[in-house]
Amino acid sequence: MAKGRSQVNSKKNDITPGSRKTSKPKSVDLAVDKHAADKQTTNNQTHCVECQCAVTEDTRALNCERCFKLWKCIGCIGLRASTYDDLISEAGKELHWYCEHCQCKPANENSDKLDNLIKLVEALVIRVTAIEDKMKSDADVAIQLQSKLDILDTRMTCTEIRLDRVNDLDARMASVEAHLNKVHDTQGVSTELQKSVQHEINKQITEDRDSENRKKNVIIYRVPEVIADNAADRKDSDMTFVTELLESVFGIKPEDQNIVRMIRLGRRDDTSTTSRPLLVAFNDISVKEAVWSNLRNLKEATARFKGISVAHDMTPAQRDEIKKLLHQAKQEHESTSTDGPENYWFRVVGYGNKLKVIKRRKQN
Repeated sequence: MAKGRSQVNSKKNDITPGSRKTSKPKSVDLAVDKHAADKQTTNNQTHCVECQCAVTEDTRALNCERCFKLWKCIGCIGLRASTYDDLISEAGKELHWYCEHCQCKPANENSDKLDNLIKLVEALVIRVTAIEDKMKSDADVAIQLQSKLDILDTRMTCTEIRLDRVNDLDARMASVEAHLNKVHDTQGVSTELQKSVQHEINKQITEDRDSENRKKNVIIYRVPEVIADNAADRKDSDMTFVTELLESVFGIKPEDQNIVRMIRLGRRDDTSTTSRPLLVAFNDISVKEAVWSNLRNLKEATARFKGISVAHDMTPAQRDEIKKLLHQAKQEHESTSTDGPENYWFRVVGYGNKLKVIKRRKQN
């Protein structure tokens, strides 16, 4: 609300001598305003900043609402007396008056505030960008940790399989020793029995050694086979394909692949339209574990690697065990279902002593 002197005398004429002046406020030099302000503060009497008339309780004048130092009479402002009375009443509480000097302040202050606001927004943008970069970095670290956890899980599974095999072998050895002790106790041991026991032991040792030698190998199916008389050309073609497969699908760089041996399984037949399986041997078990933990990537592979599948390199005894499990699963299905086994896929999953058969209905 505009601040002014309250009128104690009777209402004067609505038109004051000053009201005949132009309604546009006169432009006063800022130095004059400052000089007038200094003059008003040093004298006990308050004066109009423009005409220097004394401002008393009977004078209609307005006080600057920003510096509260300068006064200006309504004659110099160009206001009617009635308008002045409205300004200082409750009805004029939303209206304000500032001296010429104080009127110059808001634009500069707003400009400073706007500059400060822009700086604050820029700082916030930099802060948000840094946070987003940090979140992206954290997401990459999480992906790497998950990959390492998958590899660790695969290693633990392989370790459990080996421990199970060792425990099984210990149990069998203990059973053989107990049997031998029993035979010796009865003094009825025969040469044929000893040979049979020793043969069984040697057979198991050979099987374990063979399985250990194969644990770093994989067999890749449907790798295109080049028809060439030069064996080196065929080998180079297979090496190029496998190297690109390991890098683009399984994320294993060429320098980390450590391939020590690669061979086609089966007799070569240039007239055949089916490629022979390709056995790949790695120098480090961790490479095979990396392949196994990322097998799901084959589903999204490019057209060049579509149809490729990877399997363990199993011993003959292990393959016989798989055939036996499949045969038992099909027999069990026939005994419990009226739907023929030819309508289902039977597949053995797992490795070592942790084999199981899964059954899935074929899609029409």
